[in-house]
Amino acid sequence: GPSIKIHFLTARKATAFAPAVRFLIFDRSNFTKSLFWILAEPTKNERNLDRTGGKELLCSHKTGGMKPMIADTKKKRVLRFAAFLLLAAMLLTSCASAGRSTTVSQLQLGEKYLSEMNYSEAIAAFTEAIRLDPNDIQAYLGRAQAYEALEKYEEARDDYTAVIEKAGEMPYTQAQAYAGRAEVYDLTDETEAAESDCSAAIALLDEDGVGEKENIAQALIRELRIRVLQFHAEVCMKLGLYDKAAEDYEKLAELGVNMS
Repeated sequence: GPSIKIHFLTARKATAFAPAVRFLIFDRSNFTKSLFWILAEPTKNERNLDRTGGKELLCSHKTGGMKPMIADTKKKRVLRFAAFLLLAAMLLTSCASAGRSTTVSQLQLGEKYLSEMNYSEAIAAFTEAIRLDPNDIQAYLGRAQAYEALEKYEEARDDYTAVIEKAGEMPYTQAQAYAGRAEVYDLTDETEAAESDCSAAIALLDEDGVGEKENIAQALIRELRIRVLQFHAEVCMKLGLYDKAAEDYEKLAELGVNMS
């Protein structure tokens, strides 16, 4: 059915406590709002349960009438512990879901500010998202772009590096971070480091199946590849690496880019 019911009745204490029956009910259709306790008065039959010997009675109503079953204390403890674990799991999952929802909200807010070129507010939103989830790769990537726009190159480089380290199974995202860090290196006159990062990004984008695990559209992959090849060619020209630059221009021509 749509609910799980755990029914505990302590016969000896039935008269001492009016709400002797406790039900834990979980409605699967509404996870976060339907977890609650219902306290019920014992029925007439429950009040007349055998209290001799200090026995605990676990009651079942599956048949037409009430069918008492003798359950020892150990079994009762096990069942209560199982109920506790179920409750704890529900609460933890609910809290985790709420926390992730807040992180996503901060991430969306940061992306909004970034698109509006409101870089300071974008940094604040991405920083909050990272505080809530230190492994949120997109928050690091967004904050790196905002830092770069504000010419805070050291902070931008650190965030791009964090993305590279955390996105081991995400080649497209890693390529984005390498390309971003390459731009930062070029802006700080670290041209050789920029060339190295561009080469790493190109190698990732040339892998078979790049973007499949991340569900990235081929149009976006092509766009990033073109941008990285163009930038790498410029960097290679600065360093006098003309053969490498020529290879980049050939790849760009194969992608349909007009090189005239």
